[in-house]
Amino acid sequence: MPPQGVGASLRQWLAASGLFTAVIQPGSDLRADFVLESELTGFAADSAAGRARATLSLVLLRRLRNGTSFPVMQRSLTGEAPLTGSDAPSIVHALLQALAALLTQVQAMMRSAISDGVSNR
Repeated sequence: MPPQGVGASLRQWLAASGLFTAVIQPGSDLRADFVLESELTGFAADSAAGRARATLSLVLLRRLRNGTSFPVMQRSLTGEAPLTGSDAPSIVHALLQALAALLTQVQAMMRSAISDGVSNR
């Protein structure tokens, strides 16, 4: 899955979470209170370890009304899933499970940031 696909999946996942009124893609003319910058740093199945991993580096920025932004948190998160076989369908299945585990962590991180009062700054 290319990095753009992971970014699109992340936006869809967060939009479905109900944490935000809207989740917009980069380049939109809409004003966002939060900006989540991410980079896919790993997406691989390791047959020797019997695991699939998806790793994302991300920075959460809070955008103020005056247009300035400041970092709220910076993390590197990894989602993992067991690799049950070495054939292509098993690898794809494990990678998608690892991605789902990763997106679940991102959602929990966002929920925590919002509930910690970040949105009230």
